Amino acid sequence: MTLMCAAGLLLLTASNARAHAAFKSVTPADGATLKTLPASVVVEFTKDIDDNVREAALLPPTGKSIDDAWKVDGAKITITTPKKMANGTWGVKWRVLGGDGHPLTGSSTFKVATATEATPAEPAEPAETSTPAPTAPATPASAGHGGHVMASTYPHTGLERLALAGRILFFGGLLLFVGGVIFAIVAAPGWRPRYWNATLSAVVVGSWIVLGTHVAMLDERSLLEMLNPMVWFSGMFTVACRGYMLATIIILLIHAFRFHLEPVEWEARGAAHPKLLVGLVIAAAAAPALSGHAADGTLLWLRIPIDMLHVLAGAAWLGGLVQMMTIIVRERSLDPRISKVVHRYAKLAATSVGVLVVTGIYATLNELDAGIGELFGSTWGRLVLLKALLLAATMPLANVNRLRNVPDIGHDPIQGVPRLRRFVALELVIVIWVVGATAMLVYETPPTTPTTTQATAAE
Repeated sequence: MTLMCAAGLLLLTASNARAHAAFKSVTPADGATLKTLPASVVVEFTKDIDDNVREAALLPPTGKSIDDAWKVDGAKITITTPKKMANGTWGVKWRVLGGDGHPLTGSSTFKVATATEATPAEPAEPAETSTPAPTAPATPASAGHGGHVMASTYPHTGLERLALAGRILFFGGLLLFVGGVIFAIVAAPGWRPRYWNATLSAVVVGSWIVLGTHVAMLDERSLLEMLNPMVWFSGMFTVACRGYMLATIIILLIHAFRFHLEPVEWEARGAAHPKLLVGLVIAAAAAPALSGHAADGTLLWLRIPIDMLHVLAGAAWLGGLVQMMTIIVRERSLDPRISKVVHRYAKLAATSVGVLVVTGIYATLNELDAGIGELFGSTWGRLVLLKALLLAATMPLANVNRLRNVPDIGHDPIQGVPRLRRFVALELVIVIWVVGATAMLVYETPPTTPTTTQATAAE
C-alpha cells in the first residue's frame, strides 16, 4: 500500500518537469534570401543551454570563419554579424550542450543579395522549423559552400562504441561496488564485500573512457590532441562528465576508508558500520544524476533524489545477486547462517525491484514530452521498453525464489542451495542486460514534441 501511494504521488508530479533542450529556430531562417543585412544571427533552443559553447561560427562565402562574436542568453545564441557582408551564401554552425549534457549540433545557411551596401537591420522574429536539428553528432554531411564544410566530419562511430563500453564499465562497476556494501550492511552483517578491487577498477576506467570520448567527440579532438592532460581536465567539469568524475572520487574515498575495515573487522562490526561509509555510498549513488537527464529538468529537488533511489535500488539488487552467488557457489553454501542471509536478501531484493519500478516510471514520464507513442518510435523509447521487459522477465524467477527456493534453504539446504544457485545465475544474466540497456539509454535524448510551424524565409 505504501509503495502504491508513493507511485501515485510521483506520477502526479512527473508531468510538471518534461522536455529537454532541443533546437527551436534560427534567424535568418535556413535557406532565406536577404535583401537587407541582418544585425545578428540568432539560434534558439527550447530550453536554456550550457554557457560553455563549444562552437558558434558564422561562415562567409570566402575567407576565414567568424567564431568569436557570439554570446549566450538563456536559450539563445546571438552571433553579431560584421557591418559589411559580401553577397553570396553565408553559413552558421553551432555545437553546444543542453542542460543534461547532451550535445546539440546543427548548421544553417542564408543568402545575402543586396543591390547596394545596406545598413544592418534588426533581426526578424525567429522562424520555427518543422524538423529540429540533430541533437548529437550524426553522420557527416558533405554539403558545403565557399570551401566550408557545414557539419562535423569527425569519425564518431568508433568513439561512440568506445563510449558505450565505458558507460557499461562505469555503471556495472558502480552498481556492483555500492551493492556489495549494501549487501554487507543489510543482508549479511559481518560479510566483507568480494570483488572490491575489480569493481573499483571498472568504475575508474569506465569514467575516464566516458570523459575522453566525450571531449574527443564534442570538440573534434584528434588522438594526438587527447594526449594533452589539460584537454581531459577541461572535460571533467562539463555537464556530461561531472557526475562520472564525482562518483569516481567518492568510490576512491570509500576504497581508502576500506583499508581500516579488514576482514576481521568486518566480522566484528556486524551491522554496526560507520555512518561515514553509509553516507559515502549514498553520495556515490547520487552522483551520476548530476550528468544525466535529471540535470535538465525543473523539480530538481525531487528528480535527483528519485534518480539516487533508482541507482541505490539497482545496486542493492545487482550487487546483492553477485554477493549471493559468491556465497552459495564457493564459500558458505552450507553455513548455518546462510538461511538468514538469504531471507534478508530476498526482502531487500523485493523492495529494490519495487523501488526500481516506481522510480523508473516517474523518470520515464518526467522525460517523455512527445506522447506515449514515442516509446515505440524512438531509440530512447525502445530502450525504456526493453528495460521494462527485462525487469518483467525477472518477476517469475523472483516469485519462485520467494515461495519455494528461499524457504527450502532453511530445512533442506543440500537440495535448496543448488536450485537457488541456478535461479540466481539466470536472474543475474537478465540484470546484466538491464545494465547494458541503461548504459545505452543514458546518452540517448528523450523525444520532444516537434514544432509544426513552417519556416518562413526572410525577404
